[in-house]
Amino acid sequence: MNQILSSRKIKYFHLIQPNQYYPTKRVFTSKEKEIAISKDSPYIEGVKKGYPVLLSKVADLQKAGVNVFSGVNILDNTKETVYKDACCHYNSVGEEVLANYVSSSIIKVVRESK
Repeated sequence: MNQILSSRKIKYFHLIQPNQYYPTKRVFTSKEKEIAISKDSPYIEGVKKGYPVLLSKVADLQKAGVNVFSGVNILDNTKETVYKDACCHYNSVGEEVLANYVSSSIIKVVRESK
């Protein structure tokens, strides 16, 4: 996608977002432990296998000029509940943290390219 968009002079941005099944330093609230963590989730295996592979490619992609960002830790310092289901979806608090991260990441790239 980056190559296609670059050839059209369109910036591409890729973000790896947090997921409750990929372990970070996040401390889940009691509500999240009830609604956001399911030992039977069909997503656990894919996240546990896929995230390490995705994250191992970030530095190489960045060196190749791809605007890729790892946001897996952006929820670690948030004390409030951020997940609203056992899949991967955020409530308004989580959406705001993610939106701030995405926008600041894009702004930084745009400013650096001027």
